[in-house]
Amino acid sequence: MINRSSHITLRASTLVEVLIALLIIMSVFAAGMVIFANINKASRSQTQQQIKMQLKDLQKEYEKYPVATEEHIIRDSIAYTIRIVTSQDYPRLKRITASARHPHNDLILDSLVVLKENRDE
Repeated sequence: MINRSSHITLRASTLVEVLIALLIIMSVFAAGMVIFANINKASRSQTQQQIKMQLKDLQKEYEKYPVATEEHIIRDSIAYTIRIVTSQDYPRLKRITASARHPHNDLILDSLVVLKENRDE
């Protein structure tokens, strides 16, 4: 029989070393979360800018309509509603309301209200 005596020495980490490693790992995760949050925020703001541009374009397009109307349009997976209403109190003014809604949960994303002079009367 061969007697193998092997001395394996294990070196344990001290509590201070473990805490320092934990702090390093936590700081790396925190930096990653900040980067992810900024990327997510930037993508949402780009979508908001796109919606604002669409609302302004729709307002310019529909301000030529002299009569009261309501239309629903879907562009880029966003549902837009345009309403043109002539005021009873001020017949020379028309109110153009454009709103953008999420098509699935009907959440209002943005809206635009403009008063224009009704030149057809």
